[in-house]
Amino acid sequence: MTEAPSGAGAAAPTEVVTCFLRHRGDVLLVRRSARVGTYRGRWGGVAGHAETDDPLEDAWREIAEETGLQDAATLVKRGEPFTFQDEGEGRRWRVHPFLFDVANRDARLDWEAVEGAWVPPTAILERDCVPRLWTSYARVAPTLEDVRDDREHGSAYLSLRALEVLRDRAAALGAGVEVPRGGGGSAATSTRRAWIELARSLAASQPAMTALHNRVDEAMTAALEGAGDAPPQSVDLAQRVQAAAHEALRAALSAEDGTVAGSARRVAGQTVLTLSLSGTVAQALLAADPPPARVIVCESRPGGEGWRLASRLAARAIDTMLVPDAAVAWALERFAVDVVFVGADTVLPDGSVVNKVGTRPVALAAHAAGVPVLAAAARAKIAAEGGAWTAAGEGVAAEDTSPAPEGAGGRAAAVNAAAAWRSPLFERTPAELIDGILTEDGVLGADEVRAVAALHAARRSRVG
Repeated sequence: MTEAPSGAGAAAPTEVVTCFLRHRGDVLLVRRSARVGTYRGRWGGVAGHAETDDPLEDAWREIAEETGLQDAATLVKRGEPFTFQDEGEGRRWRVHPFLFDVANRDARLDWEAVEGAWVPPTAILERDCVPRLWTSYARVAPTLEDVRDDREHGSAYLSLRALEVLRDRAAALGAGVEVPRGGGGSAATSTRRAWIELARSLAASQPAMTALHNRVDEAMTAALEGAGDAPPQSVDLAQRVQAAAHEALRAALSAEDGTVAGSARRVAGQTVLTLSLSGTVAQALLAADPPPARVIVCESRPGGEGWRLASRLAARAIDTMLVPDAAVAWALERFAVDVVFVGADTVLPDGSVVNKVGTRPVALAAHAAGVPVLAAAARAKIAAEGGAWTAAGEGVAAEDTSPAPEGAGGRAAAVNAAAAWRSPLFERTPAELIDGILTEDGVLGADEVRAVAALHAARRSRVG
């Protein structure tokens, strides 16, 4: 099996799509039936011939036909296509890879597959798979750049993606195959120092997201423990990083599940006010039994991701109201809110919460109205003791947030030209405005938060 030749004399390749459906860090592999034309009995992604001029349209069709998960799927990444020659089959293929997140694993396989398995993508390197399946995955696997540039997802989601970067890179290095692009470092080897530098780069990619820092530290501490002064062989170290990242990812999922379950019990049947689009908050609101009596969602500028949360809740028939950020005090007074329920990208050792900008005004208004403020945050979101919140963690909105209204001219345009304009993404809300931190271990008090912070600091010091 070789890379396909190029040039005018080469036969046109057969165009195919390969779709990886991801759920909780695993992807769906399907074993091809005896009724398909090629690679019978071998494992692959959800795949098929490209029959239109748009491979993405073909990808959606294959997901619908082969799994029935099209309504549960969200496109994450479209990989660079590649062409190769399979001499054994006498076929030349051009593969268009795609990655989708799916909300559940309820795949209904059609005649093309005899079984399916939700497995870590690294299982591709261990199973009898169709040719170049790992290459397809490597083109859509999470990268350092994906984590750094993501402005849509919260810290829980991105911490999982960071662990996947470590896991997938380690698996590729250990097996001597193509390393997912954009992962940083050398494709040929990865020393102890290189792994530490990658971990630091992942942490620095989202400086306000402590869960990402702590979970990467957890994986790297486990991988490096016992190595001693003499560094191990790169393959052995890669295998340890892969195993540690896999275990850290599973532990992170369990922690998030526990935080969601406890939070869902707290907001069940309540009138809730929230902002932004915390994955933990969204899952808790959707899992609450009975559902919240009403959810008031601030639109959450800049970014306006509150709109997406409101849409998700309304689609599940939850009584949902969307309000401007400036209407928080009005909503608290008008609608008898029981609890303000927010996420947290970081909980500082003193109990302060770093979250999307707008959280502090909401907490101030709630405090004045006598409404409790709860922040949902797994223990991994508690910052290491000794860390400090700085302006570097504020971030800046990537969108155009010019203050002049659309279509405005004259005076408004002159203000835009003359005035400095800054649109931070995150801010700190003092501990005295937060009534509780909901974690996988229940509500933590101030002393417990400080104890967890000390543990995180000790682990970070071991990573180096």
